Amino acid sequence: TEAPVTELPQTDATVTEIVATEAPVVTEIVATEAPVVTEIVETEAPVVTEIVETEAPVVTEIVETEAPAVTEIVETEAPVATEIVETGAPVATE
Repeated sequence: TEAPVTELPQTDATVTEIVATEAPVVTEIVATEAPVVTEIVETEAPVVTEIVETEAPVVTEIVETEAPAVTEIVETEAPVATEIVETGAPVATE
């Protein structure tokens, strides 16, 4: 399944708001110089979320997922993973 894409603000590789999906999706990007993904809800596939002021790939906030997820990153220059909630798969945290 291809990840749906919505509205592409001033950024390279950006996508917006995805809800209730079974495929990888990405959303909301703000002030970044690298690929980032955001806000995912009720999914059965790997997802990543909310990124702010970053120069490297990061992933964030995951809720109710059955796949590996990573979370909330702010002002970073390297890949990082944090905060996981209600998941039944391997997760990475701060």
